[in-house]
Amino acid sequence: MAKKIALLGFSALFVASVAFAETTSNWVEVTTADDGIFSAKKGTFRNVKGDSSALFMYQTKNKKVEYYKVSIKDADCDSGYGEIRFFYMDGKLAFKGDYVADGNSVGAGIGDFMCGVRIGLNTQKS
Repeated sequence: MAKKIALLGFSALFVASVAFAETTSNWVEVTTADDGIFSAKKGTFRNVKGDSSALFMYQTKNKKVEYYKVSIKDADCDSGYGEIRFFYMDGKLAFKGDYVADGNSVGAGIGDFMCGVRIGLNTQKS
């Protein structure tokens, strides 16, 4: 439960920083993989028709950079498990990954982040 509260707090902070803070970077580090880091671009989170998405950058340790639009269904967030989809910038599916809330995978880290941002935005609207 403490992790969920911390995630919600981070999400609210992320939303606030996107809205108000001026920083030198437009990217927020979300999770790490064995050979790189996934970061979300500030201001790109969208929730449309039951699907949350944001732009992500994957930067490897040797500085290779790839960009993806990542999406997860709200129903998967709500159930705590499902699928995350990674799309190339041209809209073609790059790959899919499993999502299990509070897991130790890259998919879990990205999914928890996106689900947390959605919860944070919905809380602010209330």
